[in-house]
Amino acid sequence: MRVYLDYAATTPLDPEVREAMREVEGVFGNPSSIHRFGQEARKVLESAREKVAALLGARPREVVFTASGSEADALALLGVALARGRGHVVSTGVEHSAVLGALRLLERLGFSVTRLRPDRHGLVYPEQVEEALREDTFLVSVMAANNELGTLYPVKEIAQVAHAHGALFHTDAVQAVGQVPFSVEEVGADLLSLSAHKFYGPKGIGALVVRHGVELFPLVPGKQEGEGGGAPRAPSWPTVWRWPWRRPCGSFLGRPPGSSACASASRPASWPWRGWSSTATPKGGSPSW
Repeated sequence: MRVYLDYAATTPLDPEVREAMREVEGVFGNPSSIHRFGQEARKVLESAREKVAALLGARPREVVFTASGSEADALALLGVALARGRGHVVSTGVEHSAVLGALRLLERLGFSVTRLRPDRHGLVYPEQVEEALREDTFLVSVMAANNELGTLYPVKEIAQVAHAHGALFHTDAVQAVGQVPFSVEEVGADLLSLSAHKFYGPKGIGALVVRHGVELFPLVPGKQEGEGGGAPRAPSWPTVWRWPWRRPCGSFLGRPPGSSACASASRPASWPWRGWSSTATPKGGSPSW
C-alpha cells in the first residue's frame, strides 16, 4: 500500500482518492475474522463496498469484489448459466476477451450462444438482440463501451428488450464506469462488471454488481455464499471443474439426487460435457484444456 501512497503524494489525484488510499494503510487483517485486526479490515472493506454502490446507484450488498474486471465477467456469465443449467445466451462478437472466453466455455458445456455482428461503427442495436432471442434465452450480455473503438452501446434499450423476453441482462461496463454517468438502476442491468484501475482504484481489483434476486451458481463448493445475490466471494476455477466429477449424483446443473443422471456411474450422454475425449479427463481429475 505504501506504493500507492507515494504515488498519490506525487500525482495530482482527487483528494477523496488520496484519502481512500490512506484509509487502508496498515490494515492487513482477514475481514472474515472476529478479532480486532479482522474487524478493522472489515470496516475498510464495507466502506469500499458502500462507495462502489453509491457510484453505481446500487445497494452495498449487491457489490461482489473480484480480482479483476475479467473475473467479474466470467463470474457473471458462468454463474448465471450454471445456476440455470441449460439454455441460450445472446452476446456480441466484439466483447472483451473475458466475455468471449466465457462464451466459448459455455458452448463446451452444452449451452447455445449467439454472437451478434456489429455494424462498421462497432454498434449492436436492440432490434438485433430482439431478433436473436429464443424461447430458451436466459441471458443477454452486451458491453457498455467498446474497449477499442470507444463506441457507447444502447444498453438501456437492450436491457428493456431482454427483460421483456424474461431474460437477464449483463453489461461489461469496465470502460464506461468512471468515464460517463452510469447507473445500474437507470440502465436496468441485472449484472454489471467493472474494474478499479480504470478510475484511479488499486490494480488487481474488480467488482460485479449482482442485483437482488439474481441467482448465481457458487463457484467455490463448500464455501459459504457471500453478499450479492448469493454470489461467492472468490471463484476458484480448479475447484469448479473437479467437483462435478467427484459428485456425479449431486444437484449440479439442477439435477436432484435420485434423478436419471445418478443411474450410472458413467457420464450420461445428456450431460453438457459430452464430446470430451476420455484422454481429456484424467482418472479422478478434472477436464484438461
